Amino acid sequence: MQIARDDLHCNAVRLIGRDVDRLVQVAERALALGLEVWLSPALWGRSPEETFRYCVSAAERAERLRQQHPDRFVLVLSRELTLFLQRIVPGRDFAERTREANTRIKAGDNSASDRLNDFLGRASTAVRGAYHGPLTYASLVWEDVDWDRFDLIGVDHYRDARIKDRYAEMLQPLLAFGKPVVNTEFGMRTYRGAETDGTLRFGVADQMRVGLHHLLPFVGRLVQHHLAHAYSSG
Repeated sequence: MQIARDDLHCNAVRLIGRDVDRLVQVAERALALGLEVWLSPALWGRSPEETFRYCVSAAERAERLRQQHPDRFVLVLSRELTLFLQRIVPGRDFAERTREANTRIKAGDNSASDRLNDFLGRASTAVRGAYHGPLTYASLVWEDVDWDRFDLIGVDHYRDARIKDRYAEMLQPLLAFGKPVVNTEFGMRTYRGAETDGTLRFGVADQMRVGLHHLLPFVGRLVQHHLAHAYSSG
């Protein structure tokens, strides 16, 4: 956190993770250093019912931090739920839901938006019963979110060669809501060619080796993860 503040000159950090206890510990250190904290508890790949309970429980912990630092705290009500939450689109895991979501988008099927907003509506109402500060959601750029229930508009908007000429233009529809628009994620890869390989953030590891590593226990001992790209230091 000190490196982020002093060397990278950050004035805010977004903290993402499943373990709320660990998130709170890191948040306390960041707040003690004078940083603004965007707390982003995330329970990936679970049912709406379990995720709902998780969000409310996390909000109770978040409120205690907010009361201590009311001017430097934002709660992020999960992220990219069309892909990370079960039952918004069919699929056993993230990869299957991603493929299904892309297929439906190409076919003009927007029914997932109704299921997403139904969950966000119920969850945001319950969360506001426990947490009384600024609230947002970290959306995919193509998710059709009802932003009336949030104080800030959050969007995970990654830049690569395919959209570089219209990167800013893609955010224009969100500005029409009259609320602050925050780019909650915008990039994470540092290897050469990352902006042009067409994989966004999924091009780091050799996926064949990853699959073999997890296939069977005895296979995993023989096949280790390898990076698919050389990293740049510049």
